Amino acid sequence: MEVNPYTGKLAEPAMLVNVPKLVTAYYTEVPDPSMPEQQVAFRTDGHRGSAFYKAFKEWHILAISQAICRYCNQQRMMAVARRMHSLSKKSQYGIPGR
Repeated sequence: MEVNPYTGKLAEPAMLVNVPKLVTAYYTEVPDPSMPEQQVAFRTDGHRGSAFYKAFKEWHILAISQAICRYCNQQRMMAVARRMHSLSKKSQYGIPGR
């Protein structure tokens, strides 16, 4: 496995995400469900997407929450986990009952 040249070094300013801009994009941009790159997409370790590309938005959290609630209603079970990243806490505000 090749070692990343940035291993053990501080990130350059251009590599850092602008968290206030990311949060603004999360709330203000509206995804287009007809565009595959803006649809909810899950991988083995969870949802992948970015608010900058309209691929992780409050709209997605609401749709996922609705699907979980419907499943819960059918199966009588529910589990919600959260990840520790810039939008984890923000995304919880869209979950019913939070």
